[in-house]
Amino acid sequence: YTLHHLFLTRNAVYFVVFDMRKLVDTGATEPIDEMDLSKGTRAVYDPAGCASFLRFWLCSLYTHARGAKVVLVGTHGDTVASAEQHRAVDECLEAAFGIENATNGRGLLLGCANESLDIEMNDDDDLCFFPVDNSKREPVDPVVTRLRARVDAILEKEAFVREPIPLTWYELHDALQARANDKTAAQPVMRRADVARLAPSLPADQLEAALRLFHQLGMLVYFPEPALREWVTLDPQFLVDRISAVIRDYTLHAATRDPEARKLAHEWKALTERGVVSATLLQCLWRDHEEMVPHLTALLEKLGLACPLPGAPTRYLVPSILPAKAVPASTTPMHECTLELTLGTGNATLPFLPESLWARLLVKCQQYSALLGGQAVDGSVEAGGASELARDWARLDFGGPSFELRRDEAAHAVLVRNRAAYPTGV
Repeated sequence: YTLHHLFLTRNAVYFVVFDMRKLVDTGATEPIDEMDLSKGTRAVYDPAGCASFLRFWLCSLYTHARGAKVVLVGTHGDTVASAEQHRAVDECLEAAFGIENATNGRGLLLGCANESLDIEMNDDDDLCFFPVDNSKREPVDPVVTRLRARVDAILEKEAFVREPIPLTWYELHDALQARANDKTAAQPVMRRADVARLAPSLPADQLEAALRLFHQLGMLVYFPEPALREWVTLDPQFLVDRISAVIRDYTLHAATRDPEARKLAHEWKALTERGVVSATLLQCLWRDHEEMVPHLTALLEKLGLACPLPGAPTRYLVPSILPAKAVPASTTPMHECTLELTLGTGNATLPFLPESLWARLLVKCQQYSALLGGQAVDGSVEAGGASELARDWARLDFGGPSFELRRDEAAHAVLVRNRAAYPTGV
């Protein structure tokens, strides 16, 4: 989930799909492990797990695509079929995400505040979601037919759909799609100069505008920054695969280049045990696309997934793969406060902390520490209060006494612990 925000944009309509049986107890069961049925079964009914799943995606959309329409869709309408059951599901959603739930930011996720998610309500059934029977293709559930018509109506009103597009831009788009979908020699990525040759009549500024629009509409991935603009990605999965060669659970997932990478024993240990990757190791992991290594490295920085270590421009901190370690005990009293996250002009406090945002917070703190002359972060504690980072906490130094950040999963917040009673510098 570290990468999903790469694909979230305001210019879209999002369906957040959940299993209604998780909110209404029908007695249904499911395998504990679909790959090993011998482990037995468990109840499908899981209100807390469903709420956690929905909160993750609704919060992600609020963070990265606020303003886009969001449609909640409940599946398994063949077994959760009655109006009474649908009302029970609606009440569960309202209790978890509605205006009465203070821990949810007073209705931010179900459209009860000025800067809330734009949830499409099911006015026909007076519900905040759309219950569908997805058990068979024919006959099509009438709710699905209504949903299709509703999406068409939503898109007709969207400014990004009604904006006039030059015909030459359409032609460029079709040419790019043809190359991406070529079954004999698909091109998942192209140099910008090669893209320009597909539309020789387009001036440079028009080409730039077209690529930016295609990116905003999710048709391709393109960033205009000097370090990134040389390449245009036609298939986003290409980027996911390249980044996943670096950011992954190394105890579960192996990559093609791992045997070669392990030969760089020192660099491999630094990556898998301390979350620090070297330029040499990146060259190895991305050997099949060596010409793109500078671009891919810059992309990691752009997305807040990595940052150069101070004094070591060829080594990068990757917070998402920092090790899980116990918080070291402090020998001196610590003052505590909670770091509140606010988004938007209304300064609404959000009681959630997206995984990617925590990682980027560590990156920014590390960069700030380097700017103020703090010591390099390498995952090990050194004398004199040097910085140390782990998966869920960090000890940092902004040029003065060290302080701690801790991720509080239960409260969806960040705890700041400082030895000074008035940590204005922090």
